[in-house]
Amino acid sequence: MISLGHAAYVGIGAYVVGIFFHHSSEMEPILTWPFVLQGSENALLVLPLAVCISAIFALIIGSLCLRTKGMHFIMITLAFGGCGDESQCIDVDTDTDIDPEVFDYDNPAL
Repeated sequence: MISLGHAAYVGIGAYVVGIFFHHSSEMEPILTWPFVLQGSENALLVLPLAVCISAIFALIIGSLCLRTKGMHFIMITLAFGGCGDESQCIDVDTDTDIDPEVFDYDNPAL
């Protein structure tokens, strides 16, 4: 089984870098309360901040996973690993089990 759980932390860091770069180019602050936090394009500032925020998320998820034992540990690590997996989502347009004559695409509540 291939684990892609570490990719979530890389993604969190990428979002942090993207948010800081975007707010820097738009000249608008990220936070205005309780203090003003401006965006930045300085990689020496943004990259360590991205690592720290990813580490905080890893600490939270890791502390939840490490409190369990046995089968519960396996199940919770698989659950967190599959949280961002889009292959588990159902695509109505390409699913062959749904009969188009029975399923009304224009009014799915029927």
